[in-house]
Formats: sequence, C-alpha cells, structure tokens
Amino acid sequence: MNKIRTILHHKNSRALSSGPQGPVTANQLLALLTPMKRILCLCPVPSLGRSLRLHSLSEDDYEHYTVGIAVSDPYLAYATPIVKEAKSTLSLMFPKTFAHTAAIDKKSIVIQGLPNSEKEFLRQIGYSDVGALLLALPLHQNSNLITSKSDVERMTSIRDSIMYTVEKFGFHNDNETSRRPLELKCLIDNDLTLDKVKEMAVEEPEMWEEITFDCGVDVSPHNQSAIALNAFLWDHTGGWRNTFG
Repeated sequence: MNKIRTILHHKNSRALSSGPQGPVTANQLLALLTPMKRILCLCPVPSLGRSLRLHSLSEDDYEHYTVGIAVSDPYLAYATPIVKEAKSTLSLMFPKTFAHTAAIDKKSIVIQGLPNSEKEFLRQIGYSDVGALLLALPLHQNSNLITSKSDVERMTSIRDSIMYTVEKFGFHNDNETSRRPLELKCLIDNDLTLDKVKEMAVEEPEMWEEITFDCGVDVSPHNQSAIALNAFLWDHTGGWRNTFG
C-alpha cells in the first residue's frame, strides 16, 4: 500500500504544487497525501444534554456541538482519538433560528477553542506530521441524533461548516507558499451505526484497540471521530492487516 501511495504521490506532484482548492474525493486524498503523513479527522457531535430540536428555548439560545478529533498512524492502519482538556475543547455553536432547517448559514457558525494558526492547532493536538483532513459525520445511534432525511441533511451542513470555519479563521502558515497540512481535505458521508462498528471490531480487533465504544449509545466525540476515521481506513487502505499482515 505504501509503495502505491509513493507512486501516486509522484504522479500527482504537479497538482501538489498548487494544492486542491476545495474538498477532494477519498481516492484523490490518498493519491495526493505525502507518504508517512497522518490523516486528521474532525467530527461534530451534539453536546450531551442538548437535543437537535430545541422547542422550549428562547431565540437567543444556541445549538452546541463538540468537535471530536482523531488522527491516523503514518501507515494509515488505525485511528487514535485525541482527548483535549476541557478548556481547550473545540466546539461549534449556531443560533436556534436554524434549528428546524436542513441548511445552516455557514456565516452564523461560531467556533470556540480554535487557535490562531494551523501550526498552533497541530501543536496542541500533539501531531505535526499531519498531511490531510477528513470531515466526518457522527454515528447514527447517538441519542437519536439522526432520525430522518432532514436530520441527515442538517448534520451534513454542520459538518461542512467546519471546512468554512477552518478556512475563515486562518489555518495558515506565515511566509509559506507550499501546500498547508490541512489544505488537502475530504468530506466523508459515513453511514455508520454502533452495531456496524462492533461487527468491524470483531473482524479486525487490532484496528480498534485505541477506541472506546462500549458505553451505550452516547459515544464520546473523540471516539466518534476515531470511529469515522477507522471506517475510512477500513474502506480505502485495508486497515491494520493490509499494512502489518
């Protein structure tokens, strides 16, 4: 797998000079990803105790989402959840006026806990060798999070807003013209349930040792992000056994 990635990386070296302007497909991400670079995954999950539907709150209230963070190993074999201190947790919030609509006005999103630079963000999570960004959806089974087509559309819109917010709030390296670590990004429409994840873990337990999901339906945001990233690796790189035999 690493040999294939190296060949594809050199084949696409011309594209790397300018970098993709928007999100790419999964196959494009893997072809453009520099060998031995990690993939970072961000996944917005409704904060515990806060429902998607806020019928009783005033118009000044906000919907709150904690952004789960996970990172792959350099060989793209498995994902590890990143647990940040409460004071530095990355979160999203948007006005309740959008609580009953599928589409979210990206300009209304407020992000908390985001550093001023991409370099500082990677320093905070403890990994400077990141080469790409995945933006994922949470599990279907999380406090009845996604129960209808409109809910899926809204969660997709919220997920996509992270890309807008990340770019807006300056993930830039000063005085650098090369492609930034998080400039290569992919939106994944993962259709995962807790039962499906458990089946995958039984089939390839080595790949899931870093992730905790046996705590009922309320799986933590960082574990949900790691689950989404692991599923991506499972589908597109073959996971642990394809890498390490």
